[in-house]
Amino acid sequence: MRGHRQTLRDLGLLLLILCVASALLAPLLDAGFVTDDFHLIHIANVSVDNEAGISSHDIGVFLEYFWLQASPRFELYRPSVLLSFGLNSAWGGTDPWVFQITNLLLHLLATTLVFFLVRALLPGLGILATGGAVLLFAISPLQLEVVAWSAARSETLSLIFGSAALLSKIKKPKRVLLPLALVALALTAKESALAFLPSLLLLEFRHQRESRTFLGKLGAAAAPPIALFLLYALLRLALFGRIFGAYGHKGVHDYLQASDYALNVMQSISVLGVPCSFIVFGESFWKTPIVLISLLGIAALGAQFLTPQGRKRDIGGYGWLGSLLVVCPLLLGVLVNPVTHFLVGTRALYTPLAGLVICLACGMKRSVGWLRFLPLSCLLLIALLTNRASQEPHIQTAQSIRATLASLQDPLRNSIVPNHDRIGILGYQEQKFFEGSFDMSNGLRMALQKPFVARNHELMKVSCLPGTEVETISLSDCLLSTGDGLVLFSMESDDEGRHTCSLISTGAYSSTPQAMVSLRHPRHGGELILRPDDGSTPHLSFIGRGLRNPSTMTLTIINCNGAFPGFKRPLLSLRSESESNGTLWHFDIPEKWFPPSITGRTELGWSVEIHDRDGNLLARSPVGCLILKLTP
Repeated sequence: MRGHRQTLRDLGLLLLILCVASALLAPLLDAGFVTDDFHLIHIANVSVDNEAGISSHDIGVFLEYFWLQASPRFELYRPSVLLSFGLNSAWGGTDPWVFQITNLLLHLLATTLVFFLVRALLPGLGILATGGAVLLFAISPLQLEVVAWSAARSETLSLIFGSAALLSKIKKPKRVLLPLALVALALTAKESALAFLPSLLLLEFRHQRESRTFLGKLGAAAAPPIALFLLYALLRLALFGRIFGAYGHKGVHDYLQASDYALNVMQSISVLGVPCSFIVFGESFWKTPIVLISLLGIAALGAQFLTPQGRKRDIGGYGWLGSLLVVCPLLLGVLVNPVTHFLVGTRALYTPLAGLVICLACGMKRSVGWLRFLPLSCLLLIALLTNRASQEPHIQTAQSIRATLASLQDPLRNSIVPNHDRIGILGYQEQKFFEGSFDMSNGLRMALQKPFVARNHELMKVSCLPGTEVETISLSDCLLSTGDGLVLFSMESDDEGRHTCSLISTGAYSSTPQAMVSLRHPRHGGELILRPDDGSTPHLSFIGRGLRNPSTMTLTIINCNGAFPGFKRPLLSLRSESESNGTLWHFDIPEKWFPPSITGRTELGWSVEIHDRDGNLLARSPVGCLILKLTP
């Protein structure tokens, strides 16, 4: 009867923790897709027909994910993540809410397993101490990425399978195959799940027969994890041709040789202990109290393991297990995803935070008196105070990405836009997950592929003149390589920092085979001199032929480098002269068309459209490039 009451209390406490976590994290359900979400969902849909629903036939299709690379470029093998995306896509298509609610449910499942792991390790720990420690895991600001970002699901699945493996080993120490099988599943979610192997080794070592020598016990405990590691290495060898693959353009040895690797590790550990977002609290009065309270909690945790009373209280060495779960995943994770105090890359701290929770629980079990609850109280207080505020950068970035994609996708669905497969963005501005993170251009590229749009589009970042930026192509190269088969957008940023794209050109157009507009002056890449002091006005010229009853002529100036928004103006005062191949028009550009912020040299694109009296488009020129040069 007593055991039954204890079980009911545990379940009630767990339900309360899950409800509190759900309420606090609920705003992230509206975050939508960001960064690698588009990439992985695109790959997952290669083998899944969204419209067909789930049938017995799909079971065989889903099994194909276990021989599918998550990314050949990054040499990732994460079939369980792709499988989860495939199931989401089969049930809800590309509805972000389906993916977001799955992220939250998986996080709650991981929280549940951490709860039972703490109870299994420390059955005598008080219910309030257990509940507080697990609540810290559930609501810490470090956990926001795994709910806001579907691609971070790899961390959640890895911890779910890994903690289940540890639980199965703790419940029945003689088990070998089931824990190894669960760690193998964890490895199908994230490569850093290798960090669970030392933990299994520790648990196996503790339960070896006392009659064995130390080396005998160590060899017997290490044999199963080593065997699993070798099988995993052979699998990667078969998939990628090597065991330790590259991540992007770098191999693992590049990261290990990097001089800042140790600094990345130390910084990540500091973020784990002081989860204060410098974006949210960087200029706030609350930054200092938050940091000081967090440091007090970490210092008190260290004191719990160093006090004479603590050293005398035996808790089975499970503090070492928590330490392994903190250190091992962190050492692997920060190789490619360093964690910053902007709370970027915190997904790499998902499993380490579970290890920290175990350490906190062990510390409360070891210590006595006023020191017992101090670490947990400090860290839990900080989590409760900073959770909602730390969600804002995630939500704002997702809204910015959504606005950008809508401004790109909506015109592409419009019948007036030709069915061109190539899209160029002029004046491209980096769209980061938030400050301190990486550019979102690859996410935007994949968002213009199936299944997010009806047809695939190639997205290019374009400048007016050749530049040195990676993945940037000059507009002249685009036009030379694609002719008029290029849809051009310009990117602008509003007052709230959201980026939107405006359709500025669907390429050269002719209403009849004879109609044509071409740009004459300045030549492509030429200079346009603006001298405000002497009252002179620069002029542009273009030539047209085969135009029947031209009436309205419109100039489009395109923002190439973010110096100012582009504009479209009717051309009212034109001078014309006849030439053998058509009519040459000249027009002056008023200085007031350009904002006072223009200084030095500014890259611009320009195009001319000509309509008849009824408003019908007769012809549109290709986009030309010029340099606006301001001369005193």
